[in-house]
Amino acid sequence: MKNSVKVVGLTVTALLLLFSAQIITISLASDPMMNANPGDVFMVATVAGQARTKVNGETIVTSASLELVVEVREVVGSLVFFKVKSGYIEVNETTYKIKKEWDRGVYNKITRTANYEGYGEKDDGQKVYFILHSKDRRRTHEGTLMDVTGGFRDTDKLYWRLSLLTYRYKYGV
Repeated sequence: MKNSVKVVGLTVTALLLLFSAQIITISLASDPMMNANPGDVFMVATVAGQARTKVNGETIVTSASLELVVEVREVVGSLVFFKVKSGYIEVNETTYKIKKEWDRGVYNKITRTANYEGYGEKDDGQKVYFILHSKDRRRTHEGTLMDVTGGFRDTDKLYWRLSLLTYRYKYGV
């Protein structure tokens, strides 16, 4: 009987320590976007990514990446409105630079999703229009891993579907 009381006591102690450690880990891994203020700047960079399209019925898969600098413009309740200030999206070895600020972007703190869209421009001046959606995957100590999906039609009239794992963190801190 005494041994079973000790085992129960040790088990309860171990569970309390584990629970306490989990609370500390969660609080250390808070997302800076949750406390965003107008003027805050964030970087979104690719960890891994690919793009898919079909040509003559054959699926083509190639690498894709993006790097975007976004600035918070307004925070209203659970919505964070932002502009993409600069950056690029690269698909099939073609780079589309953000030449002027995108005027649309919103992050929802409750659903932890964002939608943003705007133009990218090749070096020869041809433009494409991107529509991107992100979903937060996991918080880390300094930022957040996100799944980004989206699409666009390139200058050769091919429709591309993007699928990227990205990392968002507060920039210039």
